[in-house]
Amino acid sequence: MAEKPLTTLTYKEKNGTWFESKSGMAGTQKAERRARLRAAPEATLVDERPSSLRHVREAWRERRLVPALSVRVITRVFAGAKLGRTWLFIRPLMDTFGKALIYGGVLGAPSAGAVPYVIFLIVGMAGWMLFQRSLMFATRSLTFYRRLIKDFNFPMLLVPVASSGLAVIEFFIYVGILACTVGYYYWADGVMYLNLGLSAGLGFVGLAGCLAFSWALGTWLAVLNAFAQDVRMTLRYVVGFWLYLTPIIYPLEAIPPQYQTLASLNPMTPWIEMVKLGFLGEGDPRFLPLVSSVCVLLVVGISGIWYFNKNAERASQAEEELVGMTEEEEM
Repeated sequence: MAEKPLTTLTYKEKNGTWFESKSGMAGTQKAERRARLRAAPEATLVDERPSSLRHVREAWRERRLVPALSVRVITRVFAGAKLGRTWLFIRPLMDTFGKALIYGGVLGAPSAGAVPYVIFLIVGMAGWMLFQRSLMFATRSLTFYRRLIKDFNFPMLLVPVASSGLAVIEFFIYVGILACTVGYYYWADGVMYLNLGLSAGLGFVGLAGCLAFSWALGTWLAVLNAFAQDVRMTLRYVVGFWLYLTPIIYPLEAIPPQYQTLASLNPMTPWIEMVKLGFLGEGDPRFLPLVSSVCVLLVVGISGIWYFNKNAERASQAEEELVGMTEEEEM
């Protein structure tokens, strides 16, 4: 059958404008195309964004990546330092014995029970620095991993977790300092001030709470810091002030009775008290403050995972743009 030749029809609208319309073979092709489109199945648009629970499952499934990601933070932090990784030992030593000299020696801060003040201080500082350093690194985690996020596909929820690798290493250095100090006092006094029995498990629960709380806050602060670098700068002062509100350089019993309840509402107090009770036998993790702290941890952690899941990619792009602007200004 011969195809219908292509013809051109000219017609005039009511407003006086002339138009041309092509028909014939072209019109037949258009009709066939419309028929095929009508016969095609309808497409349904589905939101492909994974749920927060799916993000947690993916992060757990790829948890083997955490050590490799942690090494990147360690390399990044000490890049350009003449002493390099020696700072891993210098910082805890100066921090511990500096505070022991000032607060225990000069100011005469009390210890808990018969435990020497330096041991009391190191145990509290080990738990606190695990929290503080993990929180600081988690806040900067999108900065540390911005290139990996851009070039590779991996669960982004691993980012604030893996960034705490350096904090964990520093924690073990505090443990080494504690072991040497306890060994000295055992040689000098003949008394083992460190509890190594079954009740030490309570101390490990307290340490886990310190680390988990830093991750919970880190999921929020990592995203906020990508949008505004003021978050990281402000956090240094907030955490520094928070240290003095937590019974680390002084026992909880040294606080006046009218303020002890207020101090117990500090979400870090029950975890630190649990660490001291587990390893020293001296601490008072009261029940209601502990329940309150667990509730705060769950609320901040669950909402933080949701917030991180929703905004992490956009925050990473904002971080990349910020770095690009900085490099252009330097040029």
